[in-house]
Amino acid sequence: MNFLLKYLSTMLLLAAIAGAQTGEQVSATPGAPRSNPTASTPADGQHTIVVDVWSSALQAPVKAKKTDPAKLSRGFAMTASDVASRLQFTERRITNSMRMGFPLGGGFWIQTDLDAVDDSLRLAALSATNDADQQVLQQLQTQADRLRAWCNWLIEQNRSLRLANYFISPEPLDNDAEYQNTVTCTRFLLRMVGRGRLEQEDLSCR
Repeated sequence: MNFLLKYLSTMLLLAAIAGAQTGEQVSATPGAPRSNPTASTPADGQHTIVVDVWSSALQAPVKAKKTDPAKLSRGFAMTASDVASRLQFTERRITNSMRMGFPLGGGFWIQTDLDAVDDSLRLAALSATNDADQQVLQQLQTQADRLRAWCNWLIEQNRSLRLANYFISPEPLDNDAEYQNTVTCTRFLLRMVGRGRLEQEDLSCR
């Protein structure tokens, strides 16, 4: 468009100069961009040519993008996925250790895993930018608190030598409603953040 306007302006300017020299009136070709060539002759005999050219470009109105209130921000989804993965990793370590008969000792490695969960939660909190992020962050925090509370109970039971049945048979752990709800909730949270959308809270998380 700019090239065409410059070309037409140049042609009009040349035509105006030629018309001024021969005394002929120059008219623009019908359909050409609007222009206003004028020629004046001062007292000193010099010709001054003024050409005004303008154009207007019609632009389509830009439609505002609709925001999805349930969509998680990309950065938060990544950090939240790390939190849920660490929760699941800790749960699986506990399950495997007990079913294979490995002693829990003082629960040092459990506390280390839970501290890593807390670190990842702090990173997730820094990356939360919208309401959906904040709601998922609260669910992750609640889940981490539930797992820590259950682990504290587990360690205390182990110290009191009242956890033998958990090591003898897998049934006590499978029938532990609190722990199984924790495992199910973590699985739900991991799927939710993987989809990148806030979903209705699973019953196991309540």
